[in-house]
Amino acid sequence: MMTLVLPASKSSDRFGHTGPVSLSGPVDGWQLMDTSRLTRAFVTGASGFIGSNLADRLLAAGFSVVGYDNFTTGRREFIAEALRHPEFKLIEGDVLDTARTAAAMAGCDIVFHFAANADVRFGLQHPRKDLEQNTIATFSVLEAMRTSGVRDIAFSSTGSIYGEADVFPTPETAPFPIQTSLYGCLEACRRRPHYGL
Repeated sequence: MMTLVLPASKSSDRFGHTGPVSLSGPVDGWQLMDTSRLTRAFVTGASGFIGSNLADRLLAAGFSVVGYDNFTTGRREFIAEALRHPEFKLIEGDVLDTARTAAAMAGCDIVFHFAANADVRFGLQHPRKDLEQNTIATFSVLEAMRTSGVRDIAFSSTGSIYGEADVFPTPETAPFPIQTSLYGCLEACRRRPHYGL
């Protein structure tokens, strides 16, 4: 796994953060990604809380950004600042549509995958929705990357993968207890090494 640390912005973002952003945190054994060759980023879930903040930071760091979202849960006001930036392009689409996703990410150097259904509480009431929007959607993004020739991906996970952990804060090396949510279980599946990348 790799981590990408973006430089601190000159001014605070809309949530008051001013320091450097680490997308995975400093974890022993992880490497910093060489971003010198990366210039164009594809962000799924770009109108969500995390995706929109990342898009703003990437733009501030000099990246061109393609934001991709179906606006199921995202908010247009989250990307208002990005929409005013000349290096931001918004494409409305669903990551489950692999061909459309592949076409949208063509020419990008890296994918930041944040599109997901994060509804932890009601996952057992709609397991197909969780499976499709988390695990199958991630497969679709990976397949779109394969066909588009994009080799680098970064995505976040969640503390939900640890179920009801015994240690707080919970380190990434903590053992996986019995899962307490379908969302946490599916997110744990997404963290496994992926094919061909």
